[in-house]
Amino acid sequence: MKNLFKNLLLLLFVTIIVLLVAEGIFRLTRKADALEISTGKMNSKYHHALEPNSELRMASSVSGEFDVTAHINNFGFRGPQMDEAKKPGQKRIFIVGDSFTFGVGAKDNETIPFLLQQKLDPTREKIEIVNDGHGHYSPLIYYLRFRDEIQKFKPDMVIMMLDFSDIWDDWHFERMAVRDAAGDIIAVNPYYENGKFNLWNYLRANSVMCKYLHNKMVRTVLKIQKLGLKNYLKAKIEGKRAKAVIATGGEESIDQDGKIFLRGSLKAAEIKKHFPRTAKYILMCRDLTNANGAQFILVMYPYGIQVGPNQWNEGRVFWGFEKGKLYDDLFSFNLVENFAKENGIPFIKILNELRAHADEKLYFDYDGHLTPRGNEIVAETLVSALVYESLGSAQK
Repeated sequence: MKNLFKNLLLLLFVTIIVLLVAEGIFRLTRKADALEISTGKMNSKYHHALEPNSELRMASSVSGEFDVTAHINNFGFRGPQMDEAKKPGQKRIFIVGDSFTFGVGAKDNETIPFLLQQKLDPTREKIEIVNDGHGHYSPLIYYLRFRDEIQKFKPDMVIMMLDFSDIWDDWHFERMAVRDAAGDIIAVNPYYENGKFNLWNYLRANSVMCKYLHNKMVRTVLKIQKLGLKNYLKAKIEGKRAKAVIATGGEESIDQDGKIFLRGSLKAAEIKKHFPRTAKYILMCRDLTNANGAQFILVMYPYGIQVGPNQWNEGRVFWGFEKGKLYDDLFSFNLVENFAKENGIPFIKILNELRAHADEKLYFDYDGHLTPRGNEIVAETLVSALVYESLGSAQK
């Protein structure tokens, strides 16, 4: 019995050592991509958040595409240091969004919020723009941040940059929601699922090895369950990604397709099913913003496939979109525009302004985010649209 106990202890010790060594190897050899870096660190309230007074190096997974450093200020926003209180007579604009707003692939002085600042008030004396962009944020998280964080900064305007990943993100975050006794969401905890602590979520959030195993093994099993083994093997033999086959098929695919909103009419029924969730959080953000005396503006921008046949031409294949093709389906744009109109929300659609420059490189070929030139066009459009009319008097 003693020998058995000793052997079990030895086995446990060796197993722990092997796992620790494996984790160390994974941490040394696997690097986070730029989008993941733009999410910051795990956060028990907002799922993830940027660490104040930090620097984040973002390099494309494709050598030479971009390699930049983002500087996070004292309140966890990308950009220069700031005070909580506004200067006398100063107007403050919060731009909330995901990685496009944060500026993946852009230097600090090439992001949309920075460029908007330069065009409205380079001195920051009368108008201050705050970049509240975080990779993979969406209206549900914006609402929590409006309620618990942003109000203290007393913004005069909030601009929400709606992204084509937001329907999936809101669906995903609701699964990790923590609710109070009344059923209201009080937090989105990455370690929870369906209202309970989930050990595997905790492990893959904190272990590079577990995250790799989840992405490569668990997700593969889920894809096989979705497609069936025969169709899964067929896709592999034909050189197709199983996720892309699922996403472009006729069945529901939101559990596998982070870009479902981008597919427009192809997934019209499923989009209509899930958009009301996102719409609800947009309205909650609007109502909270207006209740605090600030103006709320909704902005929607396209992905490269909707701007030109050669924009985001390489990375689009990963998501099942054809190279060299312009996707001119405006179903999702129209859905959001009609929603905004019905609810009296000022809406800015940034599409034709980018299409007018489709011969320029506006999106990174592989990564897919806007290039500095693309950011510049977006900022110019915002100035010439509603923002300048609302705040231009502050410059006088």
